Amino acid sequence: MNNLIFVSVLMPVYNAKNYIGEAIESILNQTFPHFEFIIVDDCSTDDSWEIICKYADSDKRIIISRNNKNLGIARTRNKCFSLRSPHAKYCTIMDADDISFPKRLESSVTFLENNEEFGVVGGNIVIIDGASKEIGKRVYSGHDVSRIIYIKSPFAQPSVTLRNSVLEFAGTYDSRFEVAEDLDLWFRFLEHSKGHNLNDSLLKYRINSNQSKNTKLKKTILNTIKIKQYYLKKHKKILIAAYFRIFFELFLLLIPNSYIMKLFYKLEIQK
Repeated sequence: MNNLIFVSVLMPVYNAKNYIGEAIESILNQTFPHFEFIIVDDCSTDDSWEIICKYADSDKRIIISRNNKNLGIARTRNKCFSLRSPHAKYCTIMDADDISFPKRLESSVTFLENNEEFGVVGGNIVIIDGASKEIGKRVYSGHDVSRIIYIKSPFAQPSVTLRNSVLEFAGTYDSRFEVAEDLDLWFRFLEHSKGHNLNDSLLKYRINSNQSKNTKLKKTILNTIKIKQYYLKKHKKILIAAYFRIFFELFLLLIPNSYIMKLFYKLEIQK
């Protein structure tokens, strides 16, 4: 069985009972069959754990664990990494309220197998709301990723597949960052390899009022600024566009969250 494991799909869960079934099934129905599906529950207070257990009982590719106490998203993601099989060549990030398209793993693995200099690959995402209604699409550039990162996050976190050999050098999530933890990880990955986005939509990405993107919006912006400033200084980069973006983000800290989200939809979401 271990010889067939090629990809570790990693999914942290916290109070996702309304969506987790569809998220799990979207992975189980992938056209690429050689994977293990690691699910870690971060002490959910709803029925998420019971739902996870039922799926694990019916499909041996699912490996489950539950935290003894609530660790938060970064530490729970890192626990997922720690449980992955040493036989897996890649690991794929998945969120408990999203829906992966059937060829997501196949497309990502095919790219990485054919392009050994790349350590991380993502793709476009279809945006859905809490009722699974499609709102629009977010497109991520497949080019100049190593430059874009100084301006904004170059990847949709739950769309990425990572090369495990690069992960050994780059490390996992920095648990000091409760939000925007992915941006720091991308910087470290791109210090050791290249990154790319496929020109395909890899999943349906759900935006709802309970996400940290909404409830901790100002904290996300602050962490984003700190991370970019750190790596601009570390890499001795002088990028006018990056500093203009930081000034813009500082301005965002002064306005209500509702206006920030309106700007986000206007600037980043294609109808």
